[in-house]
Amino acid sequence: MIAIVLLKENHKPQALLVVLPLTAVWLLWLGIKFLLMHAAQMPSSASLLLDTLVAGFTAGMGLVLLAAGRFRGMNRFVIVVLAFFVMAAAFGASVAGSMKFDEETAQLGVFFGVMTLAGLSALLIAGASCRRRFGAGKFVFWLGVWCVLLCMGMLFAVIGVVALVFTARGQEIPFWSVIGQFLMVGGIMGLIAYVFMLPFVVCALRSDLFRERIYGCFRRRGVPAGEAAAEAEPPHDWRTT
Repeated sequence: MIAIVLLKENHKPQALLVVLPLTAVWLLWLGIKFLLMHAAQMPSSASLLLDTLVAGFTAGMGLVLLAAGRFRGMNRFVIVVLAFFVMAAAFGASVAGSMKFDEETAQLGVFFGVMTLAGLSALLIAGASCRRRFGAGKFVFWLGVWCVLLCMGMLFAVIGVVALVFTARGQEIPFWSVIGQFLMVGGIMGLIAYVFMLPFVVCALRSDLFRERIYGCFRRRGVPAGEAAAEAEPPHDWRTT
């Protein structure tokens, strides 16, 4: 991967651990695609679109994990914007390598943009909510909650803007009558983003190299693995015995 070669902080064997979540997501997707194609009769054209989406999302997450050390100390809004552009570049490369640009690709780009922006924002919001007392379970829980809520809100905003544009042109769009469907689709997109991000989160929390980078983005001082157990135990004081 180009980020391993170009970024000197990744010239370490631990950086190759990023291959594990990439492999996990693709194995998961292959299983889901098998079920969709054989049980739901998903057409091959839809399969190609989803392959492009998954390839761009997973490659982008891998790049963000490898480049996260460069984001430490920055404003959270700036981190989200920079990480979004990194993932958008990965998605663009995935599209260029597998399909031509047309209306379906543009629609796929909208879904990718919503999932990516919601997922990255959820990461930082969940990290900020756990900054004082960080716990892996707590972080993973809030990440899922915020992924779903932000995807629903962002998709609703995008569809709302599109409906306003069409209304201004004199075309009536039954927006409010199908708002429940939009929210359901947004919730499903949030769950998909969460499931695909989870292997990368687990990798980041289990690896010393990536954990320090993530903590830096959360503005939280990392806790060495050897000290984590000591912090969890109550201090022994002779005055309390």
